[in-house]
Amino acid sequence: MVFVLSLFPFVGFSQSHVKGDKIETALGRVTDAGEVIKAVLALPEGKGIPKEVRERASMLGVLTEAGQTKVLLTKAVAGKGISVLRQKDGRWSLPAFFSMSQVTNYASFGASKKRFAIILVTTNLTLDDKGKKVKNKPAADEDKERSYAWTFADGEMKELTLNGTGFLTAFAGMSTNLMYDKSLNKAFYSAKGDDILLNKIDISKAYPSELITYRDLIQGLLPQK
Repeated sequence: MVFVLSLFPFVGFSQSHVKGDKIETALGRVTDAGEVIKAVLALPEGKGIPKEVRERASMLGVLTEAGQTKVLLTKAVAGKGISVLRQKDGRWSLPAFFSMSQVTNYASFGASKKRFAIILVTTNLTLDDKGKKVKNKPAADEDKERSYAWTFADGEMKELTLNGTGFLTAFAGMSTNLMYDKSLNKAFYSAKGDDILLNKIDISKAYPSELITYRDLIQGLLPQK
């Protein structure tokens, strides 16, 4: 992974394969994700993420560089973004980088919109120390683990239906192809995506302010339960 020291002189980053412009673009993606979340959470009740989902959010993903293209008789959506995971103490992790691709008929979205953001939320997620899901029998229906997805464009959210096998150990039930951006995660953290979300990284290192700011923003907007 390439990390350009002259641009971002932070301690402990791998600097062998990721070009400087990609690093700068990735940090811009983090800043953009923060603006999307602030805009989404400022929407009136009934127009944004439902209150019960916000209160039970365990994992949050934001794809700011999402787009829709037509492939023969189908439509495909793809994008790049970041995700954070709520820790056992209620705090949020630093963001890990990931990408998404999905072939869909997009009947519920509308063919006129080509560029948009995607919001992914998983609620009531319980993981063990190795990142494996813990299957607890919920006491009530609202305590069941669930996954949600929305598009966000022109100040409006619309529910999005995805098909696939799920994302990592978290966005379970979201049937789509989501995977970590290994090069960026290694460049920023020298760690794998799972370890970033599970907070198994060297917290003594200095990370770019954009990553810290995003985590603190989510902590303020979606505080400890």
